[in-house]
Amino acid sequence: MSEKPFVATFDNQEDFQRNWKNNSWKSPASYQLEKGFLKISTRPNSNDRVKIRSRNTFTTGKYTWRIFVPKFKLYEQVSIGAFLYHNQEKEFEFDFEIGSG
Repeated sequence: MSEKPFVATFDNQEDFQRNWKNNSWKSPASYQLEKGFLKISTRPNSNDRVKIRSRNTFTTGKYTWRIFVPKFKLYEQVSIGAFLYHNQEKEFEFDFEIGSG
């Protein structure tokens, strides 16, 4: 019997609270669910590092996600990440983060 796949649709606040937690280190938790998407933002001219991480544990498998990046003005910088993370233990987590470039 195969396990039911984990799918994050970001269209339900209760599901979001159950599956994700804030991990924005020294930054405001400036993210929200908007029209079925997770919208993450930072304050202009700041060193914000806004991040959420999964509450679930993941192992080997196939993972797919889509990221929309709005058009930037010339010379603006930002770092955007969506990745699987391994913290030197057997635990894996999904991270979505945005911070200064």
